[in-house]
Amino acid sequence: MSFQLPEYHHPDFTKEEFVNAPDVKYKAADMDGVAPDNYHSTSMYPEYFKINGKWVLAEESRMDSSVVLCDDGHLNVVENRNIKKGDKVILGRTEKCEEGIYMHCHGFEEEDGKPEDQFVFRQGRSRETSYARDYDNLFELLKHEKEHGNIVWSWDLRFPLTRMQGQPCRRSLTTVTPMG
Repeated sequence: MSFQLPEYHHPDFTKEEFVNAPDVKYKAADMDGVAPDNYHSTSMYPEYFKINGKWVLAEESRMDSSVVLCDDGHLNVVENRNIKKGDKVILGRTEKCEEGIYMHCHGFEEEDGKPEDQFVFRQGRSRETSYARDYDNLFELLKHEKEHGNIVWSWDLRFPLTRMQGQPCRRSLTTVTPMG
């Protein structure tokens, strides 16, 4: 199996549910490190937000964070602890355009490949569940990266870093070699 980067397919924003969706709502944070009530928590999937009639992708997203609407119109995904007083935090708990938020779960699938069954989680994966095929794909991705001269680091946070135990770790970090 040879790894190939999957092609991403943006949603069709001409569809009725996107066209008729309201603009997203936001509220200024009252204090540093605290998101307003009903803030939108990001997922592992690409998410779009309707701002002034246009759907905008939250780039460089991360799971379980907030989305801040910046003054220049771009979206900044931040951990709640990094929210600053006055940040315009996006609100909403729905993900199918009802509140101007769309979570794109099928961005790497062909349009006709999407199952319509409500119990799709029984057929593959949910937003927080991973299966063996994900690890197969990850293995192929790592091989692809190695073949193209890239190095991928993985660090287990459970690894003890006491003074004595950290010495071999620090030595190993000074020598960077591709995976073998």
